Amino acid sequence: MYIKYIQVLRSIEQCYDQFVHPQKRRLLKQLLEAIIGRLLEIKHEMVKLELSEYHYFDDILVDLKLTPNDVEIPIPKYFIFDNFRMLKDREHFLDQLLGGGEPTEGEVFNHTVCFIAATET
Repeated sequence: MYIKYIQVLRSIEQCYDQFVHPQKRRLLKQLLEAIIGRLLEIKHEMVKLELSEYHYFDDILVDLKLTPNDVEIPIPKYFIFDNFRMLKDREHFLDQLLGGGEPTEGEVFNHTVCFIAATET
């Protein structure tokens, strides 16, 4: 069932990426988030049952004629594109912190506001 959910996730994510209509994209985004939530629930149950974080699907992959790449869970593209600006700002902020350059007060404030806004949604 876990592998089937991954296959459904990959196909719905591909559909979401190709749709132009905003209403359909919104619906597919909700569907993707529901599928990801269900995958997390199943993974948690598998960890509880097997007492291991690692699961071996070799026999199932052979039966379904799939490769290990087919069961790799992709990061949905909407997650990257919707949060692109925030991710770039965070990367710039961390570069300044780790590079030894002091960030300006405005940059710290902007980063803090973006972080708070992201956690509230």
